[in-house]
Amino acid sequence: YTQDPKLKMRWISYVTKASFTDKSWDRPLADALKGFHNGCFAGFWNGDPKWKLTGTDKKFNALLKVMKGLHPVSGKPVVWKKPTIPWVLLL
Repeated sequence: YTQDPKLKMRWISYVTKASFTDKSWDRPLADALKGFHNGCFAGFWNGDPKWKLTGTDKKFNALLKVMKGLHPVSGKPVVWKKPTIPWVLLL
């Protein structure tokens, strides 16, 4: 997990790229992606972030609490039973 926007975009682009070494894993998906080239260019990520979560949006208030290590409903400190694994590694 990272807060760095540049690193987030790097991880997302890596996770979403098609990199099959054995087509038998998922033949229909491999056939659909054959010849696909992601030609999207999102610019450079050298500047400061243009936005951030401020806590004014109700949808994100729970996430902000979790980022601080607090339970989103009770507000008590979260005690993790096992190490957290970034969701991108579970795909």
